[in-house]
Amino acid sequence: MRSQVYTGQVKLHLRYRQPQRTALSSRARDSPSVRPLPGLAPDVVPYDMSGKEGHTVRIPVTLVENMPELKENPFRQQICKVFTEGDHGHMTFEEFLDMFSVFSEAAPRDIKAVYAFKIYDWDEDGYLNKADLKATLLKLTKDGLDEEEVQFVIDKVLEEADLDDDGMLSYIEFEHVISRAPDFLK
Repeated sequence: MRSQVYTGQVKLHLRYRQPQRTALSSRARDSPSVRPLPGLAPDVVPYDMSGKEGHTVRIPVTLVENMPELKENPFRQQICKVFTEGDHGHMTFEEFLDMFSVFSEAAPRDIKAVYAFKIYDWDEDGYLNKADLKATLLKLTKDGLDEEEVQFVIDKVLEEADLDDDGMLSYIEFEHVISRAPDFLK
């Protein structure tokens, strides 16, 4: 299957195989190594899915945001918003899988960069402007900086990364910056 991700000026083509879906035997289902994700609405998410059920099963975003993997992340609401199309109150099981696939250690760095950019692009205009950088900085520091410090950091980020001096970062500029920071997307 082929999917396209548009990021402003860049169009990425992502290829992935449709996973083979097989029913688990009762012995495998009862195995301690194969268990449902805790707290993921067992009454909503069927244990065994086939066909296109992944597009129809809808999980309340509040449950996803409160999972241990996201609970302490200051960007949890924005992350869920980025991975949810349409109804931001619910996430399809496919969207849920996409989200955790991007955050897995095995995900390619360029895919992680695309989604990191989307998460920081609060106004969804395809650029990281001063307001986006401020919102991101305030989340990262848990509102621990005063206005002068915030403005100083934003100015330094733009001074270092804004290659075309337009007062905002395009995806290409963002990707250029994080390519010099190998630990950024780990």
